[in-house]
Amino acid sequence: MGIRHNSNDRLEGLMYILNRYDYLFFFIAPVILTVIYLLPMNIKEVFTLNPSHPTLLTMFLSNYTQIGFSGYAANLINYLILIFLIFNIKTNKKILYLSSFLIFIVLPFISSFLSDVYFILHPSIWGFSAIVAGFTGYFLYAVYNYLKSVLTVPVKGKFLWLLLVINFSIVGIFNSRAPIFTKIIFVIISIAFLLINLKTLNEIYKHYIKEFKELANYSLIKRLYRVFFFLLAFICLFSLHGLIPLEIKKGNITINILAHYVGYFFGLVIPLVIEKALQFHQSGEKLSWRISR
Repeated sequence: MGIRHNSNDRLEGLMYILNRYDYLFFFIAPVILTVIYLLPMNIKEVFTLNPSHPTLLTMFLSNYTQIGFSGYAANLINYLILIFLIFNIKTNKKILYLSSFLIFIVLPFISSFLSDVYFILHPSIWGFSAIVAGFTGYFLYAVYNYLKSVLTVPVKGKFLWLLLVINFSIVGIFNSRAPIFTKIIFVIISIAFLLINLKTLNEIYKHYIKEFKELANYSLIKRLYRVFFFLLAFICLFSLHGLIPLEIKKGNITINILAHYVGYFFGLVIPLVIEKALQFHQSGEKLSWRISR
């Protein structure tokens, strides 16, 4: 949500995005997406998933296949925005790469398998949305980890629950079909989690008030960049509603909402699991070193 300073007073995240290895790793997916999108329709249809006759190839490639331009453009733009934000606030490269690898490789199979079961009567399934949703979920973790590891704000797991609750509350409250009782419940739960996290929110507030006061020391371009980055990050932090449209049917096409939810939770949970596994491994190494002494 913020950008760390260094001795050269440069935008570290913006420079980091130019790293050639990251460029190759994270831009393979949009290249595959674009190449498949530009293929003739009869070839693209081969890559779509048929729930009644799934194959390993279609379970994977259907997640990198877009039929219409609007879906292709929306998913590509959202993906690039998320990657840009994640690059700027990443704190642990190992967790980022391991999580991204699983989102790119494993998530498509999980999403396709569950979609097979849920949409068994549908003729075909495709779309990059599950992967975009995966990085949307990961972004919540990235913000949480940035606040905890870089800004040293005392955030705990309950802060992640707050972000989740607010996201689901936005979806529920603005859903015209949701009963008024459900909306009231969402509001009450959101207020409860806000109160639980009041101390943490106050620490975050104090940090960013201080950071915005320091903007006067920067050039106009850097000030605009920092404000733009903060607003963009804030919007994406509460963007679950963008993955869950009110109308899931557009003509004869049904939006695979299940894949969006699966991707979102996968992207959030996987880095938490990896973080715990790395901590366990490191504590095991320390214990082994002490015993060997």
